[in-house]
Amino acid sequence: MISTCYAIIHLQKYKISRGLKLMLKKISIGIVISQALLFSYTANFDDSIKLAIKNNQELKAKKLDVEKAKQELREAKSYDRGKIEFNENITNTNNPLYVFGMKLSQRQVSFMDFGFDQFLSSSAMGKIMTNATPTPADAAALLATQPSKLNNPDAITNFESKVVYEVPLYTGGKLDSAKEMASLQVGANEAKYARDEKLLGLEVLKAYNGAVAAKSFIKITEDSKKIANSFIKKSQRLYNDGLVRKFEVEQARSAYKSIDIKLQEARTNFKLAIAYLQFLTGDKNIDDVSELKHFESNIEGLASAQEGAISKRDDYTYMDYNVKTMKEKIKFDTADRLPTIGAHFEVGMNDEMLGLNYNKDYYVAAVGLKYTIFDGDLSSIKRQKAMVDYQKVQNYQNYMRDGIALEIKQHYENLKTEDKTLKEKMEVASMSRNILNEIKDVYDDNLRFRTNMMHLLMQLGNMVQAEADVAMARYNKSIAEANLKLAVGESLIK
Repeated sequence: MISTCYAIIHLQKYKISRGLKLMLKKISIGIVISQALLFSYTANFDDSIKLAIKNNQELKAKKLDVEKAKQELREAKSYDRGKIEFNENITNTNNPLYVFGMKLSQRQVSFMDFGFDQFLSSSAMGKIMTNATPTPADAAALLATQPSKLNNPDAITNFESKVVYEVPLYTGGKLDSAKEMASLQVGANEAKYARDEKLLGLEVLKAYNGAVAAKSFIKITEDSKKIANSFIKKSQRLYNDGLVRKFEVEQARSAYKSIDIKLQEARTNFKLAIAYLQFLTGDKNIDDVSELKHFESNIEGLASAQEGAISKRDDYTYMDYNVKTMKEKIKFDTADRLPTIGAHFEVGMNDEMLGLNYNKDYYVAAVGLKYTIFDGDLSSIKRQKAMVDYQKVQNYQNYMRDGIALEIKQHYENLKTEDKTLKEKMEVASMSRNILNEIKDVYDDNLRFRTNMMHLLMQLGNMVQAEADVAMARYNKSIAEANLKLAVGESLIK
């Protein structure tokens, strides 16, 4: 009896423990799901493109080119202000030339350093000092004396401290041209970044509308799968009634499996499109998209669109800045023919120990002029090269102008074609649905005239293809709209 009660109690504990574990597991799964739902969200196109501009790493890298160009402009301007340098040189030497020069810089040269002690102690000088007349040999010996302290001085240590300021006063206009070219390149890089930003918007649109199209394919295949399943049931019922053969049931099942495979492919394509959108926006929490994004065309005529695009296209503006830069480079290279003038100012001191001793300071002020008389026509050759580069960039600019006109025409005509194609495919899809419904009715009652499952499945396939074509045509039209908008220099960003 006791053992039986113990067994019952143990079993109840086991059930409670197991139930508690299952409950905790369900709670934890619920928390995970709720957290995923909390952070995941459905994105629209406008939010997606703003996220891409904010987070896209490639665009951030390209924006640094603008900052680099601004720093190069600052660098070009900085030469006008010259430069100030501080130098501290510590030297120890017993080289006679350097020793004498350092002592002179320290303002401590004495007659002793010239060897006057030897000069005064010579016999010839002694005769002169005593009013005696030296012989020619004495004079020759005196002049041949090599002063030991001048030729073999003791080592000396010199601390040279100085501040130097150098500034260009005139460079033949070279610095002015360098500043102008740097300023033009700031504008060029800003225009290039604006173009890159717009092109990123097109990539976001492809990913976003691609995901929307994939969702449409999923919906189409899911609906088709339901229809195929109903065909299985109908064929099975008719088979049971002896009205159709077994292979028609198998045909329906085979079609069901085929549609299921297409459904999995559509779901994979949706995941890939979402992954690409996450990559472009830098937001891993996007898990769905809303409606397809369209752009209304404001173009009144092809010719006016082509003409107006020149002033709005960032890539053309970028090219225009480059043309102006190459024109300024001609002036830059011409400056080598003109003289250059610079100023040098220096203050400092030399002493035998480190410190400030204004009794031993000095200054230097100098203005220098440099003019190249002959350089083997090098400056002329450089100028001719710059003129050739300028002409080449002008040709590219004209080529771009014609290319922009062609690009607008292509996208303009393509959009008209895509619009017409979409309308036609919608009509085909509508007819396909009607035909399928008619054949379904015929197959279902099997009264008016004889049909079989193959006819039914063929029409189902036609309808699925027609509806998929509509979804793809909508996507293609949206991309055509965006391409035309970009071609005329407009942005996809509100």
